[in-house]
Amino acid sequence: MKYTENPALIKEYHARVLAITTCTLVTLIACCYHVPNIAQHFFDLETIFNLRLAGWDKFIMYCLFGYLVHDLVWCMTHEWHDVLNYVHHAVSIWFCVATLIVNNAAFESAIGLTLAESSNVFLHLRWFIKFFRGRNSVFFDCLFAFVFFVTRIIGGTWITYWLIKVDGPLTVRVMCYLLDVLNVGFFFQIVGMIRRQLKKRNQQAKKIDAKEGEVEEKFEEELKEKVEKAVENEGGDQKKEN
Repeated sequence: MKYTENPALIKEYHARVLAITTCTLVTLIACCYHVPNIAQHFFDLETIFNLRLAGWDKFIMYCLFGYLVHDLVWCMTHEWHDVLNYVHHAVSIWFCVATLIVNNAAFESAIGLTLAESSNVFLHLRWFIKFFRGRNSVFFDCLFAFVFFVTRIIGGTWITYWLIKVDGPLTVRVMCYLLDVLNVGFFFQIVGMIRRQLKKRNQQAKKIDAKEGEVEEKFEEELKEKVEKAVENEGGDQKKEN
């Protein structure tokens, strides 16, 4: 059962289901099929570069291509206009097409896609947390930022080093370099989001503290008035007795 009744979020819900399904599928395939070979040749990646795409490589490319085209159309029809987002879709779609056409950059593309799609799992996870809880979770926002930094910034720098070091198809490498730049831009957006969330949370905490202070002050005033009235009544009773 969905928490929110926001029509915009409900429309986005189905697109997010498709998105998290796609990135989870790509990540699982990469973990089972690519990661063992990558781990085995971690310090000599040139030995597995410039290889033709196998069946699972093509399957991943077709899945991502289809999803990216669908998501681009969804963003345009639902007025989800963001310059970085559109540039990212254009570069990513061309990356899939170029990799399929060149067909000799299996592991180069697989490493980059694994790093990107694994972080997208946490991106969509934080959205679903917000959708079902009705508000953001600072923990999952920070978790996504951390995973994004480790995979796309640190991991992206690592694979970029190898792409520069080892000769290969220039088209695929140019797309990877452009995605590196986009990832830096996205990371600054994420940092800004975290800052806004923390600032909003601090403001809410201050408001709660202020309200609690007002309640305590009001309670003390009421208690003081009751004590004063009790003392006055007691004094009046003593005068009557005298």
